[in-house]
Amino acid sequence: RPRAVPGRPAGTGRAVLSAPACPPVTRTRDPHPVTRIRVRLLLAALAALGVPLVPAPLGPGPVLAAAPADTAIEWNERGLLLTGEGRHLEAVEAFRRALAAAPGDRVITRNLALARSNLAVALLDAGDVDNAAHHAEEALALQDDDPVIVLNLAACRDEQGRPQASAALVRRARAAFPDHALVRSRMGAVLHREGDLAGAIVEWRRALELDPGDTRLAERLERARRAAAVEATLTQ
Repeated sequence: RPRAVPGRPAGTGRAVLSAPACPPVTRTRDPHPVTRIRVRLLLAALAALGVPLVPAPLGPGPVLAAAPADTAIEWNERGLLLTGEGRHLEAVEAFRRALAAAPGDRVITRNLALARSNLAVALLDAGDVDNAAHHAEEALALQDDDPVIVLNLAACRDEQGRPQASAALVRRARAAFPDHALVRSRMGAVLHREGDLAGAIVEWRRALELDPGDTRLAERLERARRAAAVEATLTQ
């Protein structure tokens, strides 16, 4: 069955670009009825009956064509393997082939989108900003309801020197995913950059409630609170 690949979040700015370890992959229901096991059983049954599976060189014979769904499954599995090995460019190509074999498959479409987003993160790490932005845009075109994909494009816009475009994407994610810890954290970073320290504190506090184990965020929130206290004493 086609399985889903996790996406890697990029950061708003180089300081938080390191990606966390990917969670375990999860299986999603395959919309196609043909599975590898059924294909193997069919092959074994035909072999037992003596039915050739390829045409004879000098004459016609029964041919068992590869099922498109099975081809999609195999390419999808290859893409997952390549993703796990960090070979993101090759993973994109594998998922492209899987989607060509099973057009419209939602799981494979999502995998291709996340693979492109993962590739964008890797390209950002390598300093290839414009190419990273291209893949992040393609990812968002394929899957516009994933917060990590939206935030990764926002990170690319930051690296391109387009902070307003980046902020617009973060706000879009904030409106769509208000209970996503990373989204609230990035929203806080945007507000802090814009000079809204009180708003940043609100966002970071909520992000920490959603992800209490984020020690870096906890430190950032504490620094922001101290800065706010200093500002309050200066304005008295």
